[in-house]
Amino acid sequence: IGINPVRQAFESVDLKLETIAESLNYICRIASNENGVLLIKIRCESIIAEIRRAIEQGKSNIFLFQDGPVTTAIKEGKVLILEDINEPSQAVIERLNSLFETEPSFILYEDFTAQESTTTKTDINPQRAKIPILPTFQVFATVHTDEKTENRLQLSAATRSRMTEIRVQSYDNNELKNLATKSSSNHIDNENDKSKINEMISILADELAQKLAPAMKIDSLDSRHFVRFGECLQLHVQHMPVEQAAALCVKFLFLDGVNESKKSSISNLQTTNVVWKEVLQAFKCTQDCITSDEKLEKVGVYTKLDEWCIVEDMMILDKETDEVRQHWGLRLLSNGLIAPFAPQVQTKPDKLKFSLALTKSVLNNISRIVFSLHSSNRQLLAGPPGVGKTKIIEVLAKMLGYNVVRINFSSNTTFEDLIGSFVPRVVNGQRSFAFQEGPLYISLNENRHNTVILFDELNLARKELLNQLTPLFGNEKELFIPALAKSIPINGSIIVAAMNPASIGGGREKLPRSTQTHFIQVQLSSFEVHELMHITISLLRPHLDAGYLTGKLIEKINTFHFEISEKARLRQIGRLGGPYDFNLRDIEKLSNLIGAHSLTHRAHISLSESGAPSTTNTADNDSVSKIEEQNIIRSLYVHLDIVYASRFEYVADQTSVREMIRQHFSLDTANTATASQQEPVDSDLNLQGHARLGFVYIEKKEYPSTYRSCIHSKRTLERLQLLAAATVSKATVLIEGGDCSGKTATVCELARICGRRLLVLNLNHETTTSDLLGSWTVINKNSYEKRRKQNSKQLLNDIVRFTLAVLIPLSQKFHETEQLIRTITRIIYQWEHGKSLKSLKK
Repeated sequence: IGINPVRQAFESVDLKLETIAESLNYICRIASNENGVLLIKIRCESIIAEIRRAIEQGKSNIFLFQDGPVTTAIKEGKVLILEDINEPSQAVIERLNSLFETEPSFILYEDFTAQESTTTKTDINPQRAKIPILPTFQVFATVHTDEKTENRLQLSAATRSRMTEIRVQSYDNNELKNLATKSSSNHIDNENDKSKINEMISILADELAQKLAPAMKIDSLDSRHFVRFGECLQLHVQHMPVEQAAALCVKFLFLDGVNESKKSSISNLQTTNVVWKEVLQAFKCTQDCITSDEKLEKVGVYTKLDEWCIVEDMMILDKETDEVRQHWGLRLLSNGLIAPFAPQVQTKPDKLKFSLALTKSVLNNISRIVFSLHSSNRQLLAGPPGVGKTKIIEVLAKMLGYNVVRINFSSNTTFEDLIGSFVPRVVNGQRSFAFQEGPLYISLNENRHNTVILFDELNLARKELLNQLTPLFGNEKELFIPALAKSIPINGSIIVAAMNPASIGGGREKLPRSTQTHFIQVQLSSFEVHELMHITISLLRPHLDAGYLTGKLIEKINTFHFEISEKARLRQIGRLGGPYDFNLRDIEKLSNLIGAHSLTHRAHISLSESGAPSTTNTADNDSVSKIEEQNIIRSLYVHLDIVYASRFEYVADQTSVREMIRQHFSLDTANTATASQQEPVDSDLNLQGHARLGFVYIEKKEYPSTYRSCIHSKRTLERLQLLAAATVSKATVLIEGGDCSGKTATVCELARICGRRLLVLNLNHETTTSDLLGSWTVINKNSYEKRRKQNSKQLLNDIVRFTLAVLIPLSQKFHETEQLIRTITRIIYQWEHGKSLKSLKK
């Protein structure tokens, strides 16, 4: 008979539980049967009864109803605030109508196990599902309304009639100044600094508020804007002149959150640039301390760190000890902003690395991020795809000594995916449930003060998930975990979110107002034309240093990228289908393709040239170099085709882009008639260890294919060349086409040629995540043993194949090869005859 862990656990605490129950009875008598004490007693009785029932039925697991937040608030007598009560379905709100009555009551029908009670008290209903309402319990609800949309009308009349409605008025100008003043004076002791800060607040309220509101496309600045201004101002005034700090606050808090319309129909709408100049004038800033750097304007890009930043001593508040201590910070020379290094940095940093090209836009984006790090609000990086939102956070955080945990959101992401959940396990033959920690739970628990948690694609998440993460967004001290029925500390955590505009589609939506208010939106700007050249050189630098690409070729790549981006933006190409947007990700894809192919390509070219007689003639050497350059350009045709041409839906667009490639990267050919035509793709499948498809060399494996071969027509070879190039670069490939256009067949043929293992999954509208990733299921001993043998056999086959293909050719001595073969033979014999592993030692 197996040991029942539940019985063991129950026997160890049974006497203690009985003692607790008796003590609660005594307390109930002293407390005159107060509902709160009775409720605790009832809950203890429920747990004891459930454990006993599980033991009687021979169960090794028990299931208890897990109270939700509303139920917990009722039982504990908390004050409950239901924010944006008009947002959920009214069926959800009407379920709570009994709580809105003058004499509230609540029956938890959902807890079907709460039907038994050993209490004999008459003061409380013995039906366990009815929860007594404690005197301290009260409900508040909020609805966001404005003059344009009266959202409160969405509430049903039955719900509204149960509530006492109170309409709150907005703060006036004097009250807003008072809020900002109090929020800025918490840590300022110098009276002179306080006076200057108050002067800046008055300038904001009296001179700039009326100008900022139209530029921000809102009716007026509210209390949130003024409180944030005051908080950020008192943090930055310690590191720079108060006028400069005030201008920084207005720029990054208010103006940067505006998406400037490309075609505005309102002629009198002031652009952010005009308002920005008025801000500088109002705060008496003699120069643009934010967006200008004279030296950077001249050189275009900084190549050394000491040109744009220095490491300085600074005082920080240690979040673990809550004490101020000496530390270091990274100061930006252009505007004086300073970012503290991670608390885990123990020595003054002296060898910093920044892998991005430091152009004007990159420096401005860094300034925005550094500024937002000083705010009590979370940071939300917004901007079009390809401006480097996640990249710049990862590079800057690592430069400052922080760990980076990136979590990508989708419409399927759940709270349990991030925090964790209970999963079934088998320990010593007994089934049980254990809590499996999620990535967010681990990051918050282990080293949250030294970890930047990056939430990518925030506006893809469902509203339910965003609401559950509100304590994290709101910078509160604890986050409640329903699965564990406890809270975990989150104070001092560093949260940064990133999102693409909702206008690009893909399930992205505008963030709910209740979520957006917790963030400072950092609008990252796009790159200017002259900056793209420096960034392109930075991304392609490894190939330039390796001698594979020349500076002239990189310049042509940059020119081509800009030209095709403009044509796609102006809809000169790609009028049908799309939209087709080109950004820095495409340069990065091109760099990865070149990096994956350059070594094998040059090696095979060198091998083919090694058979030719050597010469010392300069003209001949130039001729060889010219041939190599032409071969590199031919391979660039393939890479550029993959990144730029093949994505277009229509053949005419693809042909147009390929013609642009040939014009920018012309081949030196004597036959002008064929110069504008695409060269035919040939193949060589008999090379040692590799297959050549056009100008792409791909490594061959030894796995047999179950798919029949395809006919290698001209178009088939062109597709195989493109797919082979993408395969070598490890890129994820999306193949689009009509019925019977050879989408799957081409991939199967490439797998057959290269000897790769292939799995084809046919998806449909009923396919679920569990169909793809797996799910828990009940299997018997025989099926488990069968699966184990299949996996073991596959592993054994892989070992034998690896030994025959790799290890034996590497053996240099005969007796080593012979010993290796004997060992493999013993393994096969042991497997076939089921012998013990001891036979391997003989």
